[in-house]
Amino acid sequence: NKNKNYEVNAQWLYEHSTNSEIRDNYTNQLLIEAAEIDEHLYVKSAKINKNVLQIQFSDNSKHSYQFDYLYNQLESEEFKSKKCLWNKESIKIPKYNFLLINEKMLSDIFIAIENYELEIVKITFSSDGFLTVEEKDLKTIFLGFKPNLINNQFQKINYLKNEFKKNSFSKKIDNIDLTNPDKPKIKVFKP
Repeated sequence: NKNKNYEVNAQWLYEHSTNSEIRDNYTNQLLIEAAEIDEHLYVKSAKINKNVLQIQFSDNSKHSYQFDYLYNQLESEEFKSKKCLWNKESIKIPKYNFLLINEKMLSDIFIAIENYELEIVKITFSSDGFLTVEEKDLKTIFLGFKPNLINNQFQKINYLKNEFKKNSFSKKIDNIDLTNPDKPKIKVFKP
């Protein structure tokens, strides 16, 4: 029903503008932070021309809005949802030691993926730096904390994948522990 009345403030209108001064034409992302919009911003003048609302704000910028666009924004679930302030105390954010994830380590991983016929679908570093990869056929592979073992570990992954391919064994694998590449541990599903 488009006969509803809506009350919005100038900041909301400004933030929802498609004006190229504040919004990227290709990605539609805001080029400014919403927090950067002047809290004292107001509508200086407004006029309606056919199905377009034209507004000049107190910062002298001019914005045009299609009524259908505004209506869709106002009717979206995001607008209807109850807004509340974020309470940082209620959210636990893990602390990552990014010093453990160095450029050489990532480089070694990507070179190994390129050198072998591996289909790595996921690379995960835990908050303490434990490295796990997921390979399409071999599933979860635990590599551990030692970046100097990466090349050896990926050689083992490649070897195991080729061996398991010959026997169609890879479908039975749950995970592989290569934290010690000289003593791999393979966990399989029991039927």
